[in-house]
Amino acid sequence: MGGILTRHTGRTSQSPFGFRHQATAALGLCVLLTVPACGSSDSSEDAKASASAPSSAAGTPAPSSAAPKAVATAEVLAAYRQYLAEVTKAYARASTEGTDIEKYSSGAALATVQSETKAMNKAGQVTTGKPGSTPEVTAISLDRTVPKATITDCMDVSRWTLVDGATRKEVGLPTERLTRYVDVISVEKWRKQWIVIEEKPQERTC
Repeated sequence: MGGILTRHTGRTSQSPFGFRHQATAALGLCVLLTVPACGSSDSSEDAKASASAPSSAAGTPAPSSAAPKAVATAEVLAAYRQYLAEVTKAYARASTEGTDIEKYSSGAALATVQSETKAMNKAGQVTTGKPGSTPEVTAISLDRTVPKATITDCMDVSRWTLVDGATRKEVGLPTERLTRYVDVISVEKWRKQWIVIEEKPQERTC
């Protein structure tokens, strides 16, 4: 990629981090966002529901899915945060070499990072700082052959800066770009590892 993704009102991108070439050779940085009021169940509510669940006739507490769901939710968020850390590392060096991005992503998500870092490398641009992120698991399904989950994140890229790799001077980006926006992330569990499959940044702030 040739620079950082910019979130333009009225323009869409296939990736929350997508870098798009501008006429000036700069790319706009697209960020992930968290929906302020998402409808996922809170683990504390699940715990209360479990505590109040009726006991079986034998006196043994009735089975509850609260614990497995809470554990899976924590695993999903941990994997996603590691994914973001690897993306940040890759963009800081304009290369996925030396990162573990392939451990935490696949499909469209991985392809985007690979293509964007290549474009950045070609343009001689890298990033400094890191994006802000407040993710929440808004849906999770464990009763599937391939468990899946959805994360809604509020990405803040105001301190994630695109710079010239040689001079370290900041690359000018459109002033109308969104520096905080909602991003919806699809995650799947492959064997024992949760993997980011796709990101769908939304054209709205958070």
